[in-house]
Amino acid sequence: MKLDSINSKYVLATFKILSPILVVIFVGLTYFTIRYVREEEKRQKNDMRQTILSYQSHISEKISILTSSNTFVDFIRSGEISRDEQLLDIKILFSNLKDNTIRGITLYTEEGFPIFDTGLSTENFVNLKLCYLNDFLNTKLGSCRFHLKVSIDPEKLAEWLSQTNPNIKSCNECNEADLPPII
Repeated sequence: MKLDSINSKYVLATFKILSPILVVIFVGLTYFTIRYVREEEKRQKNDMRQTILSYQSHISEKISILTSSNTFVDFIRSGEISRDEQLLDIKILFSNLKDNTIRGITLYTEEGFPIFDTGLSTENFVNLKLCYLNDFLNTKLGSCRFHLKVSIDPEKLAEWLSQTNPNIKSCNECNEADLPPII
């Protein structure tokens, strides 16, 4: 009996010592797991933002090269009859925009009249103001008399984003507030 009472006292003492330690370990693991999940979400959002910024830079560079060309500037400065004569040159110019994420481009006057259209229009688009100062793109001081409607193919954009950053996963319940604007 003495042995049983010693063993039960030993078990009781061990339990009293180990139970707070186990509780501290459990609470610590829970805390660090929650912290890791939050940090991972932040990292994934940051990766998405960086990838979209890369896409913006990629497309902006291509479009600014085309809209800065003499052919394009001559086209927008011309009258209606001269534009008709230059239409083929502009179509050739925009055919050089080799990007499968863009389905179509429409050029509008500031009054909203289309003066050039190529490709297909989609529900997903971005309007870009074209501001010129002395025949050069300048959004701060330039005159903004035209804008481009760039229609984007969401499936091709998702492919491009996933090729650029394989860590990006498609989201069925995305919140627009979580994502930066495309362009």
